[in-house]
Amino acid sequence: MARRLAAALCLAVAAVSVAVATARFVVEKNSVKVLSPRSLRGRHEAAIANYGVPDYGGTLTGVVVYPDKKATGCAEFDAKFKSNCWRPHYITWFCPDAFLETTQCKAQCVNRGRYCAPDPDGDLAAGYSGRDVVLENLRQLCVHRVANARNASWLWWDYVADYHLRCSMKGDHYTRRCADDVAKSLGLPMDLIDECMGDPDADVENDVLKTEQIVQVGHGTRGDVTILPTLVINNVQYRGKLESTSVLKAICAGFKESTEPDVCLTPEMETDECLNNNGGCWRDEKTNITACKDTFRGRICQCPVVDGVQYQGDGYTHCKAVGPGRCAMNNGGCWKGTRDGKTFSACSDSDLSGCKCPPGFKGDGLHCEDVDECSEKLACSCPHCSCKNTWGSFDCSCHGNNLMYIKAEDTCIAKNMSAFGWLVTTLVLSCLAGAGVAGYVFYKYRLRRYMDSEVMAIMSQYMPLEGQNGERLPLREEAQLQRLNILAMSIRFETPRHMTATNAAMYMAKFRHHT
Repeated sequence: MARRLAAALCLAVAAVSVAVATARFVVEKNSVKVLSPRSLRGRHEAAIANYGVPDYGGTLTGVVVYPDKKATGCAEFDAKFKSNCWRPHYITWFCPDAFLETTQCKAQCVNRGRYCAPDPDGDLAAGYSGRDVVLENLRQLCVHRVANARNASWLWWDYVADYHLRCSMKGDHYTRRCADDVAKSLGLPMDLIDECMGDPDADVENDVLKTEQIVQVGHGTRGDVTILPTLVINNVQYRGKLESTSVLKAICAGFKESTEPDVCLTPEMETDECLNNNGGCWRDEKTNITACKDTFRGRICQCPVVDGVQYQGDGYTHCKAVGPGRCAMNNGGCWKGTRDGKTFSACSDSDLSGCKCPPGFKGDGLHCEDVDECSEKLACSCPHCSCKNTWGSFDCSCHGNNLMYIKAEDTCIAKNMSAFGWLVTTLVLSCLAGAGVAGYVFYKYRLRRYMDSEVMAIMSQYMPLEGQNGERLPLREEAQLQRLNILAMSIRFETPRHMTATNAAMYMAKFRHHT
């Protein structure tokens, strides 16, 4: 544990050295609750270590070794701990103007002290220098730019992997020649890569490395480029192994429950908690419809939507289908019964919710039972009636073979009537028929008288008629006939539907008679 703590403090010391060179290493902080010793009991600010595999969604409890010396990490560590410190990748700092002519700046920097990296083996006089590291980092950045411009950005991954295998420092192959061979094997144009790299000895800014320094510092609370290999998910630094499964789990943990993609719910990624006792959620035993929804973080009890039908409820003890089509889903949770080939249901598609027992049944809609109309005197209560209850209805008959039951009147009448009864019935029907004919004749007479009076009133407005006082106007017969024709055309015969073509002709003849 002490060795791990020393390694973590080593990282902190390295971060301080980078900050001096205008870069910023962001240390993410959290709080640690100390129980013992009493002198340190309470909550203390702490930095999260970059080792170990975190248990996402869980807690960590353990023993922390607190050294009695060099606890803050500000003092220099022993050499055995120094060897555990890191090497930067694509991170540069600059050499102050006062030290540009020193051996350290010349061996570790390019472009006259603007971009520097530490010596990889710690010996400025032997082996590879920090300048070699800066140049290879610059070359790999230009490989990415050239490959990306050719819509083949994946070639950067191939170059980095091949260079690591073929051009290691241990084999003394960390050279420009080895880099050229790797680039040519991937079909990358070295002339474009060299053009991107520029002249490392010129006293000018290098656009590629200058950009790296800018993003290294960043514009917010976190640098866009960090010293250690780092993955940030939802603006939170990832902690754990940088391998596909672990990283995918961390990404899945960043989704809101029930919104994660299907890949997060595979057996290799998580445990389906709905498989054990349905997760403690509601389930319809008949249809196997369940409110348990598996998520990466666990499970939620939420009434589902099945075939476009929404279920509503608390998700734990009950869910009920609502809206159109609900009766197709387990009869909407309502009562349903079948007996003797007859089926009755308490669910109605015309109602968007609720259950109601059908006619002939009583109950709350969830449970319905047959109503005995006979014993409760709800039907078939006439003196000569005989009632028999059936499931959902009843049968009513009359005592004796010569009686017939009339359901609308709830009464019994004789099937065979006597001769006197038939005579009375015939007389009544005859009287009714005669009254109807007489009424129709009287109606036609009154209608004709009414039409005659209306036409005479209209004609009297244009010329004197028989029985009227007044002198006849001295009009010519031809003019009179023309006026009558115009009058006849102007009168609309939109009379009641009883006016016939014969009646209309009769009235026209009467008009001409009066002229």
